[in-house]
Amino acid sequence: MEQLLQLERLKATTLSGVAVLAISPDPAEKTKGLLEKVHRSKDVTLTPRFLSDPDLKATDAYGIRNAEARKPLPHPTTVLVDRDGREVWRFTERDYKRRPTDDEIRTAVGRLRSGK
Repeated sequence: MEQLLQLERLKATTLSGVAVLAISPDPAEKTKGLLEKVHRSKDVTLTPRFLSDPDLKATDAYGIRNAEARKPLPHPTTVLVDRDGREVWRFTERDYKRRPTDDEIRTAVGRLRSGK
């Protein structure tokens, strides 16, 4: 959830004009409840679109299934896709506590915008 809060903060600057899609292995009802909880406890409305992926089809399509997990889960991953639908940057980490920093996201978005 912290990464979604991070992305929400960056939407006003770095991610201005960038669509954010979050994919979760949780059922849609659980995700909705989590969003409501964040809104109540942190007074933040998270605005990314969510894809519920309980059967892990999207997870497998991106090749990010965590085979070592006790239950089927994806590795935490952030993907940047250009307007043509091509993946141009990916951050995948086996340690679920490690997510891309603001600077790493800024750099990736900057490269995309500059065409590099």
